[in-house]
Amino acid sequence: MSYVDLPPELLAHIVSYLAPEGPLSPYASISRDWQYAVEANTFSSLRFQTNDLTNFECLVADSYVHRRAAVKSIGFTVVLPTYDDIACAQFEKEADKQANNESFSDSIQRLFSALAKCDDVANPRPIKLLLHAPYSPMDRGHRDHMQPIRSDKGSENGLLGQSTDWTRLWKYEMQRNALGDLYEHRYEHSYLRLLDPRQLPIIRRIHSFHAFVNKFRYVEPATIVHMSRKMPNLQNNHWKFFDGEQKLSGLRTRLRVQMAEALALIFEEHSYAVRGVIMELMDPGPLNETFTLPDVRGESEDGDALSLQLSRYLKSEHLVNVQLDGPIVVGPELFSLGGGEGATVWPNLERFLLSFSTHRPDGGWYFERDPTTSPESLDPDEEAWEGSKSEEESDSAFDSDESFFEVDPAKPDHYNEAKEDRLQGFKPINCFRTQPNAHLEAFLRSMAVAVGRMPRLHYFAAGADVAQCKRTEHGRQSFEFKFTAVQDDREKARLHWVVPQGWSMGEPLEELWEKIIGVDGTVDYEEW
Repeated sequence: MSYVDLPPELLAHIVSYLAPEGPLSPYASISRDWQYAVEANTFSSLRFQTNDLTNFECLVADSYVHRRAAVKSIGFTVVLPTYDDIACAQFEKEADKQANNESFSDSIQRLFSALAKCDDVANPRPIKLLLHAPYSPMDRGHRDHMQPIRSDKGSENGLLGQSTDWTRLWKYEMQRNALGDLYEHRYEHSYLRLLDPRQLPIIRRIHSFHAFVNKFRYVEPATIVHMSRKMPNLQNNHWKFFDGEQKLSGLRTRLRVQMAEALALIFEEHSYAVRGVIMELMDPGPLNETFTLPDVRGESEDGDALSLQLSRYLKSEHLVNVQLDGPIVVGPELFSLGGGEGATVWPNLERFLLSFSTHRPDGGWYFERDPTTSPESLDPDEEAWEGSKSEEESDSAFDSDESFFEVDPAKPDHYNEAKEDRLQGFKPINCFRTQPNAHLEAFLRSMAVAVGRMPRLHYFAAGADVAQCKRTEHGRQSFEFKFTAVQDDREKARLHWVVPQGWSMGEPLEELWEKIIGVDGTVDYEEW
């Protein structure tokens, strides 16, 4: 047998060994079988951007069935329209946002239309789709600032007379600052969205959907949820969203409520068989813990809209693993029960991890000051601003709730960083909340009741990181518990707490856990 007539399985094995050694294209010319083996390896994992969509559309054209069949992993990044130096010094206007939404929607529509063609193969294999954070070529981190910078003073030289990357970068930054460049502040209150998700085609081969859209250019969470509705065979998702909008409370409430509404549609359609969920709604929270937080629950009479719909979404009979992180802002509604007394509402869940925020959706807190500690003194330079924690006025150019004032298009906008930090609770730094309060006790009780409805549970952990302050000796500390269920009679159930010194479960919470861990289970505390 010659190397031209090798069986497909052996060819695929050989190509997988050759791939790390260098380009595979020369081997594709040996024979048609070698070409198919090389293309199956090359096209199995693809990462591309908007300007590469035409090539991808050609790749999955009707005449290339073997290439469509080879696709197993897609990483895609939407590239938004560019803007000029003058616009760098101005906040995004409604026209900018609309143009970005149109560009984003067109890119996603084209991607989904091309991926839908990949369903048309004889033996379809699962596809993993990874959506990276979108960007514009003029956003920070994407500009070509390392090109030589021309100056009336001649070339820029280093200490020894030679041109250096550092001096070019330094000169570039000075020029951007002189221009009044706002950098990421230009679009920090803008969220991209699909204009009409109903137009997206169904894609049956996607079994795993990752969307990391929580940094710089944000995407509305509801948009990602709507995209997942077009994936009826989705089994695992990993979503990262930003939920830390502190200044525009109306905008943040709308984003949370619309995500809840999108999750409700999935629940009503019974169109999902998700087994694993990793969901991060990042909210760093204020560093001034006297800051007045907004109520972002929405208008539902039953409590926080997002917590309620997350609860319904996570009650899928197929669900095995859940991880909620961020830390995520949720309430006891997350563990609301249904189906009547004693019903099993998480029938197959084995693992549940929760990292929750120190504050609640209604704007309150889960922690308070430890009564045994005295208040810390603020930085003397910041004491003058202590009373401004809830002020509404601002001299920045964007005071409206969801849009910026139209200003002279040639005039740079001003971003008062010190004042914006105060208006969003980042300054002055005033951390003291380390002691669990009654609201946290109620939240913990809802968790314990839920654990009792998880017959296949192996492990449940929940906790919150408390801010570094005098009570924590300015080190990292957390309030958390970890529950390990009985494992085939080889290990007793165990409940382990990490808590501030002197805290222990109240009687109602203790009784709930006693029913779960049984008389042979153990409870222990690790104090800080």
